[in-house]
Amino acid sequence: MQPVGTADEKAMLARCSGVPALLILMVLILIGTAWRLGLGEFKGEEGRRAIAAREMISSGDGIVPTVWGAPYLNKPPGYPWAVAASSFVTGEVNPLAVRIPAYLSLVGLAVVMFFLGRRWGGPEGGLLTSFLLVSSIEMQKKAMIGETDLMLTLGIAVYALGMLDREWKVRHLFLACGGLLIAGFAKGPAALPFVAGLILCRFLRDGYSLRGLVFSVGPPLFMGASLGLWYLLVQNRLAEIDVLSYWQSETLRNRKGTAAFFSSRHMLEFVLGSVLGMIPAVLVLLEPKRWLSSWREKHWSKAAILASLGVPSLIFFFWPDTQPRYLLPLMPILCFWAGTYLVSCKEGLGIRIFSFLLRSLLCLGAVGVFYEVWWGTYEAVLTLSAAWGITVWSLATLGIALIPENRCRVLSAGALSRILLLLFSVSVIQLVWIVPIRTAETPAGDFAGWVEEQVPESETVWVAVEDHWNELATIQRSLKGRSLAPADGAGGWILEEVPDNQNQDAWLLEDKWVSLKPWTQEGSK
Repeated sequence: MQPVGTADEKAMLARCSGVPALLILMVLILIGTAWRLGLGEFKGEEGRRAIAAREMISSGDGIVPTVWGAPYLNKPPGYPWAVAASSFVTGEVNPLAVRIPAYLSLVGLAVVMFFLGRRWGGPEGGLLTSFLLVSSIEMQKKAMIGETDLMLTLGIAVYALGMLDREWKVRHLFLACGGLLIAGFAKGPAALPFVAGLILCRFLRDGYSLRGLVFSVGPPLFMGASLGLWYLLVQNRLAEIDVLSYWQSETLRNRKGTAAFFSSRHMLEFVLGSVLGMIPAVLVLLEPKRWLSSWREKHWSKAAILASLGVPSLIFFFWPDTQPRYLLPLMPILCFWAGTYLVSCKEGLGIRIFSFLLRSLLCLGAVGVFYEVWWGTYEAVLTLSAAWGITVWSLATLGIALIPENRCRVLSAGALSRILLLLFSVSVIQLVWIVPIRTAETPAGDFAGWVEEQVPESETVWVAVEDHWNELATIQRSLKGRSLAPADGAGGWILEEVPDNQNQDAWLLEDKWVSLKPWTQEGSK
């Protein structure tokens, strides 16, 4: 009997055997994330995004974002533009409208990562690269928060798709320019460290050439010119504000005169948070020699790979008041290196060590989940069906952690397959049960109801409260900053901080009392 296919053909079939299963798991995660987008009130920085988009729609001014009527120049207007566009789908600027751009960024990242990984690892390499990114709990959390981080990450990933190809073609230039246009209008100069790392990576791999120089420098210049045009329009509108100085102080975190360079606490949080947030892509760091050596066969030098990761890491490590989320755009680059390596080297010692650690943690976690669900703090919050659902799925996750490797194969390698299945199981627990539990309380809605009961729809509320954007953004009334009010009083209502609740008419907003009173010509009564 003749053998079925050559050895190479058999190897190809074995490598692609997990593609359908992996694709199904990834699509389920994306659907589950979309399912939970509208849950909960504004959180994080969502309130400011909502306010800026709401005022942009009402004023018709898409050039100068405003919050409470005052210019809001902390970031370019890319995200408020996206929120305003998504509000036409949702009907209003609500939490769902604020989160749609972040979720679409995650979907776009999944597509970009597939094409990036497929160049160097075939269909399975592309899908594994994409799955490593989508299965990250940190990426799922970011997709359900309407902030600029994922939009910046998408822009850097599109830029990498154009930059890391072997050829210099016009389509790659357009890809790189488009990616940096997204990244620039999402978060401005925060994109530059990643751009520098990828440019250095490309030159270390291919060497210097005039065409390469043009293709490398062109996209950053295009981004700079686009942002420069927006700057000129803004500065022309706001002649009384030195916009450039404001951006400089915002970028260096010294807008309050307290920039903290070389803060050991921030640096430690940065390192630990970045490593934990990039699971599972950090698998490759457990066996760096094998990982870096595997790329020699594809004509990538160690210096080129390390430059793409090291340049932005070092820059942000020493950045004032650095935070782990600053390195989020490094996630697709690391997933690219990890996915295309793991697709051909799946049974390394590092993978087995990580698999053992993950299984051990999940076994301990299952015990903790059972206790919290049935006897802990969540007993009163969970319905009976939710409690049983978490229990059953936790048992299934525990079963995956304990059964032999050859019984849980998604890909051709058991250890990596088990890791992917465990990550999928953790994602299901988070999306189906944990997210609804965390979003059950509605303090912002209660506060907004208190304000709306007292203030007629036609009147304005003048805001004299620091921060608390999410609670204030929930109020369905016209809000403006107190600093914009006339000196002799503005009419309407004033919302301001008070030291205590002696008159029994204030609201406790987390850590401060606020009062709401009619504002007459004599001021706050």
